[in-house]
Amino acid sequence: MRRIVTLVLLLGVVLGVIGNEITLRTDAGLELRARWLQRSGRVARAERIYWDLLQKGPVTVPRLVAFLEVHRSAAPALDPRRVAGVGLPAPKQDRKGGVTDEEVTRFLARRDLPREVALLGRWAWHAEDVDEVAYRAQVEEAADATPPMPWANHLLARAALGEGRPRLAIQRYLREGLAFPARRDDVAQAMRLLVSLEDWSTLQRALADPTIGPHAGAWAHFELAMHQGDARGLLRWAVPYTFHFPGWAALALCTVPALAWLAFLLRLGLLRESPRLRVPVVVAAFALGVFSVVPTLLVAGLEERRMHFVETGIVAKDALFFVLGVGLREEACKLLAFLPLLPILLKRGNRLDVLVCGALVGLGFAAEENLGYIAHGDLTTAMARFLTANFFHMALTALAADALYEFLRAKEDRSFDFTKTFLILCTIHGAYDFFLTAHVVENLSYFAMAVFVVLTRNFLVAVDHARVRAGRGLPLLPVFAVGMAAVMAASFAYAVAMVGYGLALMSMFEGILGVGILVYVFFHELDRT
Repeated sequence: MRRIVTLVLLLGVVLGVIGNEITLRTDAGLELRARWLQRSGRVARAERIYWDLLQKGPVTVPRLVAFLEVHRSAAPALDPRRVAGVGLPAPKQDRKGGVTDEEVTRFLARRDLPREVALLGRWAWHAEDVDEVAYRAQVEEAADATPPMPWANHLLARAALGEGRPRLAIQRYLREGLAFPARRDDVAQAMRLLVSLEDWSTLQRALADPTIGPHAGAWAHFELAMHQGDARGLLRWAVPYTFHFPGWAALALCTVPALAWLAFLLRLGLLRESPRLRVPVVVAAFALGVFSVVPTLLVAGLEERRMHFVETGIVAKDALFFVLGVGLREEACKLLAFLPLLPILLKRGNRLDVLVCGALVGLGFAAEENLGYIAHGDLTTAMARFLTANFFHMALTALAADALYEFLRAKEDRSFDFTKTFLILCTIHGAYDFFLTAHVVENLSYFAMAVFVVLTRNFLVAVDHARVRAGRGLPLLPVFAVGMAAVMAASFAYAVAMVGYGLALMSMFEGILGVGILVYVFFHELDRT
């Protein structure tokens, strides 16, 4: 077992080295790294990557605009005259070791730049200067031309948002998205703005327009259906809204822990003893878990749109939101997804089967949820959740399913036990998410690991009791150890490819701590039994 674990970890290091080299040798890989660095707050490193890409060429509008954004973030300007209220434009500060303003100015003065790059880049660069008005007039003329200049309407829409003019932004986004097939995302962005303005009548007309509706995205259709209480619309758009292709890298990454924990649960569930019964049930359990994300998002949308139950930045209110909002809705929806399996388990299964099927429902939910965090979160949060959330959801749903199973077998004796257990699990879930992701307690994320310890211990105690009745079966430690090594290896390889070695290890620290806790408790409990 030790040799296999070592080989798997070494494979992760090798894949990380290969991924890092591929990233550094391709423009697409470098841009992806720059975006991850920016999302992770490493704007200076992102600035240097974008600048090197601009020097190498080709120079494109999105690449230049991305560079200018991180350049301003890396070297914020502060002028005493502006602070005093004189109103003069603040000169941009040069930052030691970074790209200077003089270098940027010389670059934008190059005569070999494409017309749209030169015009839009200079306007973006002079956004805070007295020359901005003249450049804006030229950009607006280019945006209103037939056909419009690529990216002109997009940048004018972003500027309008910054100026507090969302209606104008909607018009500009639509013009950009409808003029250029590659910019269809701007149509969806215009629909998002209509939703944020709660202009439902305009949104309905836009979605009914055959030139707009097909490019608006499932999200806009789903939000309109939710506002109107349109059950047919919700059923039609819930699945495409929930499930979308996240990219091959993210998909491969999230597949590794799903397979690792699946192997563990299949061994735990004594699959070989009665495969005809257990194989269809475990497949159905995982599929139901994946699908349980759909009702969870429905409930989340209702809480947000109808009840206005969202994060507020107030500690007490946010704690209640994560427990009664996030924790309660996710655990309730996962338990509902488990219900179709109960008749079979009550008739032909045992407590170990219940724990395994409940865990598989939680694993399916976590596998789909992880894709969203990888696609949209910062790397630290994504890695922490990726390394711990799979087991976290497994254990929560397994314990809830076990409590429900015991209640149905002895309703009079177990009704209070089920209610108590379910509420405790919702509280554990809410506390974990609160400490890990709530903005109001950003420096207390390590408290989530304390919650993780309690849950791990309770899950293994339940597993131990169930295995006493059903039989021990094959040893669990080897498959658990190899699985955890594979998860760590895949996480390291992905993180290194995205942000490099140093930041990858820093981003994985919280997740590594969670895995360490998991490994210690598992080895202590399973080795003892």
